[in-house]
Amino acid sequence: MRNGIFFFTVFCGASCVVLACSGAGAPLGTGDGGSSSSGSSGGSSGGGSGGSNSGGSSGGGSGGSSGSSSSSGGGSGGGSGSSSSSSGGGSGGSSGGSSGGGSGSSSGATCNPTPPDGGACNSLQVDGPLVPLACVPGPLPTPKGGTIADGTYVMTAATYYGATCPAPEGDRNKWLVCGTTWQTVQENNANGTTSDHWFDLNVTVSGTTLQLQGTCGFTQTISFPFDATPTTLTLYVGGSSTPGEGRVDVYTRQ
Repeated sequence: MRNGIFFFTVFCGASCVVLACSGAGAPLGTGDGGSSSSGSSGGSSGGGSGGSNSGGSSGGGSGGSSGSSSSSGGGSGGGSGSSSSSSGGGSGGSSGGSSGGGSGSSSGATCNPTPPDGGACNSLQVDGPLVPLACVPGPLPTPKGGTIADGTYVMTAATYYGATCPAPEGDRNKWLVCGTTWQTVQENNANGTTSDHWFDLNVTVSGTTLQLQGTCGFTQTISFPFDATPTTLTLYVGGSSTPGEGRVDVYTRQ
């Protein structure tokens, strides 16, 4: 890392540890925390002469689905019966207030977080080219919020807005968004050194701000303003004590 840049590409000054400024009383970011969740469950059973069937279904989580099926059959009085059942469940969460451009929580089709891999929190792997940090002398854009679609997002742009451009670096970051469960792998290339880090987080939305609570790899809560479209996720990761300056990372949904 360079210029105090975290592996989340958050700036915090000269002395940093992962996702927390050394000696800082609170992490970078603004906004209040929000949460969203929903779940569904159901069951069915039936019986009859000459056969029986039973089934159950349950689903829970965010943007995910699960299902189970069972079958049984029997016969009596010389007859035979058969049964089958199918089940599936799915849920997606949706919540959000509106502030400025408005916001929404993530939801979508089947999405499964990856399991831990050895000592890493998850088994995501970086791919794609290194993204160099660009510099723009103008002010930061205004976050708009939006609805975040579940899926895999790969970094495609990194821009620092402000009068002073940080030292050069390149990053390859990936996010897996599954409702409120997010995972990331992040590769930082600076000062001739490459480092990879993995994190799992619980993420909620409040207005145009994300509240990210670490569940593996770190335990702090950090806040990022954001933009979301059906195909992109933009994180305003901060990094300057000067109003109107800071870093913005753009991710494209795969």
